[in-house]
Amino acid sequence: MTKCMMRELEDAATGDRANKELQLSLKKAKFIHKVSCKHSGGVMEPDECIMNFINKRNEEKVFVATNDEELRNELRNLGTVPLFFFKKQVLIMDTPSDAF
Repeated sequence: MTKCMMRELEDAATGDRANKELQLSLKKAKFIHKVSCKHSGGVMEPDECIMNFINKRNEEKVFVATNDEELRNELRNLGTVPLFFFKKQVLIMDTPSDAF
């Protein structure tokens, strides 16, 4: 989890539309290891931060777990990132890409 992702979760969990589920997610996220973002400047959108962190080669050898179909498609096109998502409360590993 990058610091940009954590910041967005904090904002969502403490905002006007925060619900107990978001607050519980934030509480659990505080125990997850945070990695430094690889971009300069302040906080950016989590999707952009992830793409920036992964870069084209995924040198850090990380995987991404997201239910955001658009982000998964972008990462799938790179062909260097193992992808996971939830479907009906079951963690699924996405089919490996043919990009490489």
